[in-house]
Amino acid sequence: MVSIIWQYSGLPPAQFEKYITTFSEFTVSSAVNDVKSIESQTVNGAALIKIFFQPGVDIANAVAQATAMSQTILRRMPPGTIPPLILQYRRVQRADHPVAAGEQQALRTQLYDFGLYRVRQAIAPVKGSRLPLPFGGKPRQIMVDLDPQALNARGLNPMDVTNAFAQQNLSLPTGSAKIGTKEYMVGLNSNPRTSRP
Repeated sequence: MVSIIWQYSGLPPAQFEKYITTFSEFTVSSAVNDVKSIESQTVNGAALIKIFFQPGVDIANAVAQATAMSQTILRRMPPGTIPPLILQYRRVQRADHPVAAGEQQALRTQLYDFGLYRVRQAIAPVKGSRLPLPFGGKPRQIMVDLDPQALNARGLNPMDVTNAFAQQNLSLPTGSAKIGTKEYMVGLNSNPRTSRP
């Protein structure tokens, strides 16, 4: 099985399905060899397309075709669409052992971080395992509420606000400074650790 994972933040599921998921499924069915069936699930900002193949498929060739097809159709996708993540799954000889964790409302962000940075690293050495992103939890993000009338009054649009945030929260490479016989790594503190309410 091969999975194609598309992401586009802020696109509602109905539009995501119309502009990305359905078009990607159609292209997979016509451009990838030995496809047995296709299943998909579209949620807010993401789509997972699972491709199942006929027995005896050349899986390396199928992955290459899916990758090439995904790169080709980017031009027909909404502006700003990034290339999808394409994963190949192999059958494991032993029984599957899913990893799950409970979730409490107050700890959703910590739970997501724990799954992303700790659980995935613990599973990595297990032969035949894959390292998917955690499902559920709450990834860290910034939410901004905009007042459209106030923006219009100042001649601004939502993209101006997005650009302002992007310009003020940069991760820049800084390099090093050589002083005398020693070389020091220089860090630029451009990312705030906390935010004001």
